[in-house]
Amino acid sequence: MPSIGWITYYFPPIAGGGINRNLEIPLHLKRMGWDVSIYTPHPGRYVRIKDVDTNGLNVVRFPTIDPFHLGKISGTGGMGRRDRLTFPDNKVLILPFLFNALKKHDIYVVSAPPFSLFMAGLILKKMGYRWVAEFRDPYVDGTLGNYLLPFLNNMAKSYERSVVKNADSVITLSPGLTEVFQKRYRQSNIYTITNGYSEEDFKDIKKIKGKEFILTYMGSFNRTHSPDIVIEALEILKRKGITNFKFQVVGNILPEYMRRFKEFPFFRYRGYLDRKEAIETIVNSDALLLLLTPEESPYTIPGKTFEYIRTGKPIILISEEGELKRLLNGGCIHAGYSPEKISEMIMDVMNGEKTHTIPPWRFEWGSLAADYSEILWSLL
Repeated sequence: MPSIGWITYYFPPIAGGGINRNLEIPLHLKRMGWDVSIYTPHPGRYVRIKDVDTNGLNVVRFPTIDPFHLGKISGTGGMGRRDRLTFPDNKVLILPFLFNALKKHDIYVVSAPPFSLFMAGLILKKMGYRWVAEFRDPYVDGTLGNYLLPFLNNMAKSYERSVVKNADSVITLSPGLTEVFQKRYRQSNIYTITNGYSEEDFKDIKKIKGKEFILTYMGSFNRTHSPDIVIEALEILKRKGITNFKFQVVGNILPEYMRRFKEFPFFRYRGYLDRKEAIETIVNSDALLLLLTPEESPYTIPGKTFEYIRTGKPIILISEEGELKRLLNGGCIHAGYSPEKISEMIMDVMNGEKTHTIPPWRFEWGSLAADYSEILWSLL
């Protein structure tokens, strides 16, 4: 079978909702017969999760130089964000270390962010290799391509155009971003393969029914993903004297937000959990919370969305109009961005309001990997 060199900065044991894609898609491609090698740096100073079984994937790790490997940087928000001055981001020095470790493969997949990795794809193209550019997040159309200096914004537009024009295929994670790219660059080799969930994660889950109504948020709260609107809604519920209610967070919370959350008697912090524990937690919740802040791209679909869908639990969506609401298409309670409405929606769900269930099977990683395999075969 042909070989794939899968290039990514983020890979377990680094924690994070979108990171699982870089394990699951290659793993299922390997099960289909592809010879897959993962190229990724040694983990930096990140919050770790428990060791993950890579099931025989060939993982090639190498050293690199960037702020998160040289020293701990706190309070900067989401991991891997560029510092708004370096271009394309502060991971650009990864390239010499990557190419020192990189072996010859039939095709390469470059998964970004960090978007400096796409430079590797452009170099591989000049060397005569085929490659796929995977946009796990929007670049020009998102916060990661928004720089402090105007000339860097112009460079970002040129850089994105060069990536899309030179990649043999482009994959995005949302239909809306695919449509934008197809219109902007007038190309047909741009596809959507969303994130997904693993059915294995939902096997042998111990189901527990408690006395309290549990609303769970899975993810991080930081300065690039602020929970201010959630806190305002919880303050309304506190003033109303809500009872038999628990709001819990699975993930990381900046200390400045943690202090505010701890003021609520119904708050529970679970911290980082391993994958099985996290899935068990959302399965045993009564409702699940999704949040996209106004600063985030309307084309963003958080990775946890598909595990939420798989649970069949009511989803309360805090967002403006955008791709996430379009994907859920009635399979959620859309609270907009009003704390009053958010608190009302929570009360409505507690009182039995239901949403229709979205068929989850098309988001199972095996099904998504089959689509990926078809695209890769078309390039060989």
